[in-house]
Amino acid sequence: MKNIHYIIAAVALMISSCNTLDVPPMNIVTDKDLFSSEAGVSAYIAELYRTMPMTDRQDYGARGMDMSSFDALPEAIENAAMINEATNGWWDYTPIRTACYFLQEFPKYKSQFNELYANAWMGEAYFVRAFCYFRLVQNYGGVPIVDRVLNYPQESIEELKLPRSKEVEVYDFILKDLDEAIKLLPETSDKNSGLSQGRVNKYVALAFKARVAITAGTIAKYGAETLASYSGHHAAQNGLVGIPTAKATEYFNTAWTAAKAVESSGRYELYGANPDSPEAAMKNYRKMYQDVSSSNKETMFARYFKYGVNSPILSANCLPFQLGGTYAMHINMTLDFVKQFDDIDGNPVDWDAKFGTDANYSKHLYSSPADAFDEMEPRFKAITAYPMSVYKNEIIDIRKGILEEGKFVDGAAFNMGDVKTATNLDDKYGDMTIQGKSGMGHTNTTSTGFYCVKYPDENMARNDVTASGSKDVTPMVEIRYTEVLLTIAEAAVELGRPNDAVPCMNAIRKRAGSGKVFSTVTLNDVRKERRMEFIWECKTYWDLRRWRTFHKEYDNTAPQILWPIYVWDKQAYYLRVLDTQESNTKLISFDPKYYYLKVPDAEIAKNGNLVQNPGY
Repeated sequence: MKNIHYIIAAVALMISSCNTLDVPPMNIVTDKDLFSSEAGVSAYIAELYRTMPMTDRQDYGARGMDMSSFDALPEAIENAAMINEATNGWWDYTPIRTACYFLQEFPKYKSQFNELYANAWMGEAYFVRAFCYFRLVQNYGGVPIVDRVLNYPQESIEELKLPRSKEVEVYDFILKDLDEAIKLLPETSDKNSGLSQGRVNKYVALAFKARVAITAGTIAKYGAETLASYSGHHAAQNGLVGIPTAKATEYFNTAWTAAKAVESSGRYELYGANPDSPEAAMKNYRKMYQDVSSSNKETMFARYFKYGVNSPILSANCLPFQLGGTYAMHINMTLDFVKQFDDIDGNPVDWDAKFGTDANYSKHLYSSPADAFDEMEPRFKAITAYPMSVYKNEIIDIRKGILEEGKFVDGAAFNMGDVKTATNLDDKYGDMTIQGKSGMGHTNTTSTGFYCVKYPDENMARNDVTASGSKDVTPMVEIRYTEVLLTIAEAAVELGRPNDAVPCMNAIRKRAGSGKVFSTVTLNDVRKERRMEFIWECKTYWDLRRWRTFHKEYDNTAPQILWPIYVWDKQAYYLRVLDTQESNTKLISFDPKYYYLKVPDAEIAKNGNLVQNPGY
């Protein structure tokens, strides 16, 4: 990537400089140098992809998003807080300018190339620009729309201080860019089309169009309520935030049409769509994230990694401590998330019958905590390391502690107290480690009783996991076919055609290894399915925002955790439910103003025509 940076830096210098010499300096790469060769264009396009605001699973923005949805918590619950504009905000027009410059200048050189290739590159630029604007509008509502290269001093500073456009105008602009991309992009990402794995094609653009449209539709339908208290604010009055309710159906139809076009193409399918056993369903689900071959037709768009260049250390940050998870455990599923899953037959689980909520441990006893999860659907078992489950051929040894005569043997409080204790994982009571090899209470271990093992490579040796930077190269999947099917289902329900959602929902449940068969589908069914499918894929955070349910779900709410406690007197486990308020008085609320983040103060200082969002 170093060479790409040099090229782009030279291009930026060339754009911003006024050189009056007839002969350009030798250290400047001209447009002709860059756009007249396939290598030059490829370098430019690579920089576009590099600067796209895709949220890497390993950056704090991604972890913040999943922690913000509170389907997962970090290793130290006391550090969990509602993530806001400080970590999830993104205001950067640099990649937009880079895309605009390509769309403006490359057509002058387009005739020098194979038309299929040239169109594909133009399509990629339109897609990247749309992707960037989508991240902006998700965060802030309406933003200034820039569809060309702005030039100073040819244009005055005042002319360049563009005001915010309406939120609906930004969504329509994004959809227009995606329509251009869809027209120009080839149907496949391969060398025959001038593309390669990891680059977008027509159907990726259609899938993304469906995502954009379903987002706009839900904001139009559900957003007015949360803006009611700000009705007198300039941004709300002028449509900088908020989408007219009348536009909802139009956007739902757009989402349906785009997603159905992907489905009808027949080019994509669920990975392991027809498992012949629960074990096969579980193995297929895990393998899906690792399989980078052409046989994986579920992955539509992903960022791929290479060890020693940009490896993502996903395994080291996910694995239970005993398997080499020496990095901080940022993604520990909450019990609230776990409770969303059904049993293998698709029936709701009676969780109250499984777990206790007080110090009375005369019932809810198990010879192994894993017994409480035996009946769960394979998808749950594929992505979750729960107490005493088996993962990578090891029993995952998770305990809160050992209880004897009503007291923890290490002196920790049974009824209250912080999740963490001072116990070392090697400390024993009799022949048993007090907190287990991966148990609660130690740095880099779970704070909730669960680990998320969605991405680790089960075949990776321990030494490779713990190597500097880790040798893990699990792709970061941005769009997979499951999302397309769930968009079809959601749009169908929103359009009053719930029966049209049934085939998609049943296909997803079948792949999950569930016996659930839908005869009709409700909106809650679809939303629940999205929640279960997309843990740590940076979608739940955005879903809760677009559905405008975040503030309802988290209003002085304490996420639940599970303490697997070994009762020495009874030689059995007691599974105790606590919430984070009990463990350290952590209550969580989502302020409705966060549906639109704060426009950065620095941007308003530079551009006096920008209006701040309500509530700030």
